This record gives sequence, structure tokens and C-alpha cells, in this order.
Amino acid sequence: MQLTFTQNAQGLYECIIDAVEHSFNLHLERAKHGSVDVFVCTSQEGGTKQYDTLYSKYAEPVFDKDFKLLVFPKTIKVVSWEPVTAAEINYAANEGGGGGQIIVPGLPNSVLYDDYDSATSDGD
Repeated sequence: MQLTFTQNAQGLYECIIDAVEHSFNLHLERAKHGSVDVFVCTSQEGGTKQYDTLYSKYAEPVFDKDFKLLVFPKTIKVVSWEPVTAAEINYAANEGGGGGQIIVPGLPNSVLYDDYDSATSDGD
């Protein structure tokens, strides 16, 4: 899903994503390096949303990161300190086995797994 960022009163660029129902991948493209902050709404007392920091880092112009959530739904706020030229959020296909196949470093490339736990288990 494509995301639209708007400039806020502080001159930063933000996007609020309501009713996130799955773990997700966030992909941002920007012209230059800058901080990226990802917040999760923790409460909505008195009509005002309160956010806690989920992720905050000075990042490369192309930012791509996976986020695992345990309780749903969530409201997510993304803030970039630099203008965003393209952005999208991709949701996990399912919460029980990952969204696709994983190649685990150190194992033969022909070995594919549906989730990291199966790939790294020794069978016990």
C-alpha cells in the first residue's frame, strides 16, 4: 500500500497508518540521509493519541525494515526528517509462518524455509 507523507508544523514529514492488523515491512525512499522515527499508539485518552517510540535511527536514503507486532490493531506513525519521495507498507501474509520463504545464511542456498524458527531449529 502506498503511503503519503505531509509536512507537519515542526517541518518534519509524517504519515499515520490506522488499524494495522499484521506485522509489516516499511519502505521509504528519500533524496538524502536523515532520521526515521516509527511510533506506535499506546493509548487514546481524552481523544488525544499517545505514542511510544518503536524505532528511531539516522538512516540511509532508502530505508527498508520489517516490524513484528504482537497485539492488533495498532496505529503507526512514521516521521522522516527528510522529504519522502516514495513510501509503501507491505503486510505479512500471515502471522504464523512468515510472508514468504527465507534463505538462511550459512545453509545451502537451495534450502528454503517458511519461517526462521524452522530454519534454525536443530530438530529438538
